[in-house]
Amino acid sequence: MTEEETGEIEKIIDESREVDEMVYALEIAIRNMREEMKMQGKMEGRAEGLQEGIEKGRAETKIEVAKNLLGMGMDIR
Repeated sequence: MTEEETGEIEKIIDESREVDEMVYALEIAIRNMREEMKMQGKMEGRAEGLQEGIEKGRAETKIEVAKNLLGMGMDIR
């Protein structure tokens, strides 16, 4: 094998390693993005759940107050 052929083979191997490193870095970046998106989704879900809980609590409180007022003989209009 000539020095030129050996050099070409080494160049191909080096380029292959660079591609492998880029693919690995891309896999890590994708994994990190997925984790961030998952965390963001969980946070948004919790916020929505909390908001729904607050709204449900307010509605239940209004109903309870109306029942109490009616029980005391008050007109709630």
